Amino acid sequence: AERVWPAALVLANHLSDNYAGQPEWSKVVELGAGTGLPSFVMSRSGCPSATVTDVPWLVPLMEFNIQANFESDDCCRPSAMPLRWGSDVDAKKVMHHIGGAPDIVIAADIIYRREDFDALISTLTTLGARKVVMAVTERGGVVADFMHRLELEGWDLEANMVFMGAEQAVILEVTPTWTPIDGMPNAEEVFVAPKRRMGRSPNNSESEGRRQRPRLTRSVPCQWPR
Repeated sequence: AERVWPAALVLANHLSDNYAGQPEWSKVVELGAGTGLPSFVMSRSGCPSATVTDVPWLVPLMEFNIQANFESDDCCRPSAMPLRWGSDVDAKKVMHHIGGAPDIVIAADIIYRREDFDALISTLTTLGARKVVMAVTERGGVVADFMHRLELEGWDLEANMVFMGAEQAVILEVTPTWTPIDGMPNAEEVFVAPKRRMGRSPNNSESEGRRQRPRLTRSVPCQWPR
């Protein structure tokens, strides 16, 4: 967490090109932030509410990086908070801090253990952002398995391959398919879960009913931030 990984640079560049400076993405939460570079890019572009999160023992590192890069009176200064994946208590504290659900959740290189899938998806669901954007590095099929899991859970996603010299990363753009419950207090925190899109269709054959693993949609060259 004391260095900037290539996926974080790719994500920072992607956010700068597509999301930074746009009012509709003014509330940002970064998961597994480490140094917090992608959030800093959003903040430097005028985002008034960027929150970097990670496990509790990395909060001092995130706070140090914020102090090193932003003045104390900067209106776009990010904040740092602990957020353990799978902890609804941590997620709701972050939501209370920012005044509701974030507009966008961002993350770099956080998909590398299948045993984290349940906790990570639980946290994404609780946060309830309109968009999740990740830059991830494939390790033994783990990213493909995560994409498959998201589709089974009812999330919409688009995946683009980005080349980083001899290496490669995947930009995942993920959108939830559930909506707030009408008439409920604090509706931004209460969601209708999507139906699982898996199994056999009553009108199709077994082979047609199975969900296929998603494929990368296209390849694009990586443009490194200057």
